[in-house]
Amino acid sequence: MIYRRTIDFPLAYLSKQVAAIAKGSEIDLKKQKVPLEFWPLIKTAQELSIEVKKNIEKYKEMAKVSFDITRAETTEEAYSVLIDHLKQVKNNKDTISCLLLIRVVSEKMFGEVVFCYQEEQETDKCKFPENLSLCPAFIKGEFFSDNILTGETCPQLNRQENETKGSCYCLSLQVSGMIIGVLHLLSKGMNFFTPEVRERIKNMVNQIAPAVNNLQMLKEQRVLSVTDPLTGLYNRRFLEAFLQKQLALSQRRKLILSLIFFDLDRFKDFNDTYGHKEGDLALKTISETINKIIREEDVFVRYGGDEFIIILPYTDISQAIEVAERIRKIVSNTPLYVDHETNCFATLTLSIGVATYPNHAKDIESLINVADQALYKAKKMGGNKTMMVD
Repeated sequence: MIYRRTIDFPLAYLSKQVAAIAKGSEIDLKKQKVPLEFWPLIKTAQELSIEVKKNIEKYKEMAKVSFDITRAETTEEAYSVLIDHLKQVKNNKDTISCLLLIRVVSEKMFGEVVFCYQEEQETDKCKFPENLSLCPAFIKGEFFSDNILTGETCPQLNRQENETKGSCYCLSLQVSGMIIGVLHLLSKGMNFFTPEVRERIKNMVNQIAPAVNNLQMLKEQRVLSVTDPLTGLYNRRFLEAFLQKQLALSQRRKLILSLIFFDLDRFKDFNDTYGHKEGDLALKTISETINKIIREEDVFVRYGGDEFIIILPYTDISQAIEVAERIRKIVSNTPLYVDHETNCFATLTLSIGVATYPNHAKDIESLINVADQALYKAKKMGGNKTMMVD
């Protein structure tokens, strides 16, 4: 009976505490009549309980970060997720008092400030050196100082004049060994960035960095899918989607919209004479020239080959013809260099057709066809003209 009391009770007590650990609860080591030989085992169980609780909190935080990332649709939103979670990091009563997030433009090797937070104020005036070689986190991957007064500090974090203590932590955001960003953090509390706090921040960064990279690549792919690679203008795919929305808006609000359709006169002869390389250069030069003329709200599209379309929202037929004429005259006087050594150049002219919604057509296809008919009319009259249908 004595044997059962000395064995069964400690084992039952230990079993109860292990069950508490399994539920994620922290156990208390109470002074009870337990044989001394069981105390180390129970003490170990208590330490395990504390560690399990820490891990549960860590995984909850990681799950919350992961959930918030899945809702981000842009790189800016993904960065905001990181910033919001970093602001919640605490060590006793201390928090992060200054945060500077830099996007690294790898091909140019300089940094762009994404977000700057200091003393509960947000500003876009944080300074960051153009030379990334001055950034310790960019060079080493990470850097921290428990005391910014006595130890090495980060040159990128602007401290307040009245600050007398604090600590800093800086680390890079990496994807497949490529640095896509740098994070600089400052706290007024000394020894704020303990190994546990640094691990929390690393976990957040390691979750955010791949998401930011994926969203950036998705953005670039979207741009490429609607952009002409030679001229940088929108392509036909974009035009169809844009016109559909714009015409629906114009119809709903009873607005006018004009369309300029033009191509280059005798462009095939130009290519045959000077070569396709110079022909491509001519298309780029003419596109850049026209882009400087039109308004910001106008949409310039390479429709195909040497055919181009410009959408002019809120523009009537007389205004559209005026714009078209200005484009025609400027392009006809634009030098297209075909021999850079001798500065020899040629010129090209445009045949332009103009149509307006709702005067000439009620739908996308009809509007483009009417403008195309006007363009053909200009061609038949020898080119270098702006025409509209009767």
